[in-house]
Amino acid sequence: MDFEPQSPVIHDDGSFPTLMPTLVRARQVRLVAWFLCFWGTTIGIYVARVVGFDLYVRSHWTVVEGDIIKYEEKSASTGSIRSRALTYWTEFEVEFNSNESGCNTGMSWGVKMPFQCIGTVKSPASQSLSIARNWTYRHPAGSHAKFYYDPATGHLRFAGESVLDLYPWVAILAFVVAGTVGVILLSASRHRLKQLKTSLEDYGTTAVVIENTDPDDLTDLKLQ
Repeated sequence: MDFEPQSPVIHDDGSFPTLMPTLVRARQVRLVAWFLCFWGTTIGIYVARVVGFDLYVRSHWTVVEGDIIKYEEKSASTGSIRSRALTYWTEFEVEFNSNESGCNTGMSWGVKMPFQCIGTVKSPASQSLSIARNWTYRHPAGSHAKFYYDPATGHLRFAGESVLDLYPWVAILAFVVAGTVGVILLSASRHRLKQLKTSLEDYGTTAVVIENTDPDDLTDLKLQ
């Protein structure tokens, strides 16, 4: 009688063994883990750029004072043709005193004014129209404001804004979740693959012993 060894389903206690009972399933989970790690890394790079640039602005740009002249709500389509999404932001036209830094925005009043230099400030882009409009509530036309000003480029940003309004928190949450789950699944799948391969090697040795055993010997084993 010949016995052909097959890949058995190896059950162990715990959630990960239940999730990965076979080699095929463990490899599939490892693939998902690599995808989550790649996706999380991509989002993390974007988040790091946003946070890093904000910290650079706060520490290197000059703080100036000025007024809001007017604002305009804007939007643009992003994504592929099949799954287009609208991105909203608010563009403010402002006037400010560049102090001794010089006006490098390309716009200024032709007559003497308290705030001689004119520039534009854009709110962070968002897929929520209400979030974009919240900037107009905090900075209505005619209100006083402080700005970060870069004399080298003429770029402006609002000063004194909370990180809750500046940072992409949805992307940060996605980065944390994808990165954490990806690392956990990758570690668990590697451990499970090693465990399954070891168990299958033991199973293969047992199968060879059974295959080389005579039927009479098997009968004697059962009688014992």
